[in-house]
Amino acid sequence: MGGVPEARAAAAVSVRPGLMLGLATVGFAVTFWAWALLSPLGATLREELSLTAFQQSLLVAVPVIVGSLGRIPVGALTDRVGARVMFPFVSALTILPVLYLGHLADSYAKVLVGGFFLGLGGTTFAIGIPFVNAWYPPARRGLALGIFGTGMGGTAISAFTTVQLADAYGRSFPFNLVAVVLAVYAVVSYLLLRRFGGPGSERLSAAIGLFGMFNVPFVYWSVNLWRTLHPKTSVVPTLPVDMGLPLWFSTVAFLGLTTVLLALRTRLERRKAELDALHLAVDERE
Repeated sequence: MGGVPEARAAAAVSVRPGLMLGLATVGFAVTFWAWALLSPLGATLREELSLTAFQQSLLVAVPVIVGSLGRIPVGALTDRVGARVMFPFVSALTILPVLYLGHLADSYAKVLVGGFFLGLGGTTFAIGIPFVNAWYPPARRGLALGIFGTGMGGTAISAFTTVQLADAYGRSFPFNLVAVVLAVYAVVSYLLLRRFGGPGSERLSAAIGLFGMFNVPFVYWSVNLWRTLHPKTSVVPTLPVDMGLPLWFSTVAFLGLTTVLLALRTRLERRKAELDALHLAVDERE
């Protein structure tokens, strides 16, 4: 019986960590591309649906807030079932709100509902961090996590292509394209991703997932600062100037949740470590 864990470990090591890192980074970029689909269309939706500035702000903010807060339960599920299940599952599930927004959402309420569920795409940060961390030793984790972090460029892909594709091929085209890419990635990741339980990966996922939830408002502050310094920019012209209230609310909520939930998670992990040590001692006696 002792040879079974050794055989599993040998099989895991035989898989190239670089492949796992590449798959995780691509998945991060694709889901973030989907997550950011509504923001570039803010001005178009405002004209089509006759929205106020606040309504437009809410449409942009809802996927961000949901995606940020959703990293907590998704990170917890990743600890239990692993990224090999969560990456394809979240990617496939995100297809539904993407297609809904592209074809069925024709009113403010419908777009708001679609944006709520579109926030699921922003939760993959909490899936990839513990996964990548588990595949690399401490001396190489910083570089690996930095490479994985480039997947946030998916939001840039959305910013630079969504409006152009919608103008050239119709408003539903960018949503159809992203849905196809998500479907392909879901299949590929399910077939190729492997699980490797590196030491400390479960403990790290909670802290980094919460940090990822907290840092999102700073992206908006950066965009708002860019618009202030470059008022004639054509890169991010649709961010309303009255986003201050929801951003401050998000920041305070994120700080509070970060403090409380990280403390609770740390306490639970200590209890889990004590139980694991107790089970190990019992096994050794038997």
